[in-house]
Amino acid sequence: MAIISTESRKKIYHLTGECVFARRISVAHLEHVGRRELERRGYRACSCCGNPERLIREDMNQVRNRLERLNLKYRQVGGFLLIQSEIGFWKLERGAGGYTMYHGNFRPLDSAAVDQHIPSDYHLQRDVPADRTIQECIRYIRNHDDFRTKVPDYKHMYPSPTAPHGKKQKKKAKRQEQRQRRREDMITVRNLFAALEAENPGLKDYAVC
Repeated sequence: MAIISTESRKKIYHLTGECVFARRISVAHLEHVGRRELERRGYRACSCCGNPERLIREDMNQVRNRLERLNLKYRQVGGFLLIQSEIGFWKLERGAGGYTMYHGNFRPLDSAAVDQHIPSDYHLQRDVPADRTIQECIRYIRNHDDFRTKVPDYKHMYPSPTAPHGKKQKKKAKRQEQRQRRREDMITVRNLFAALEAENPGLKDYAVC
C-alpha cells in the first residue's frame, strides 16, 4: 500500500512512511491506497521514495553479504532484482510497500549468467503475498530450494529453456534421441568385438563380415 495526502493537489504517492515528505502528512489527511487505485486516480511516485531503483539499492545494502554467503547470484535491472539460485531463477519487482516475486522454472545451468534472464520466462509466485520485504524474499528462495532438492528427480520438474515445445518438435527430438541411442549401441558392440579380438586373435577366422 502507498501513502498519499488527501489535501495535496500534486497527486504524489509515497512508498514508505519513512520518506521525509511522507512524514509531513498529518494523520487527518493520511490515506493508504493500493496500486490500482493510484493508477485510476492518476497519482505519480515521489521522486525521493517512489523510485524503485533507489529503493532496491538501499535494500541491497542490507542483504548483499547474505546473498553472497548463500551463493545467490544477483543483478539489478531497473526496478527489478534478478536472482539466480541453485535450481531456479527469480525476478523481484519492487513496488509500493515491498516486492512481488516471479519464478522461472529452469534447470540449473552452470554457464547461465544472471543477465540472460528473459522477462517472458517468469510466472507470478502465487503462494507468496505481494509487498514482501527483501529479507522475506531471500528466506522464501532458500526454503524453496531446500524443499525442491529433497524431492526425487526434481530436475525433471525444471525443463531446460531450450527444451522442445509442441508435438512436432517433441516427436522430432524423440526420433533424434532414438537414432543417437542406436549409434551409441553400435559403437559399444564394435568396441566389445574389438576388445575380444585383441585378446583372442583367432576369433577373426570366424568373422562373417
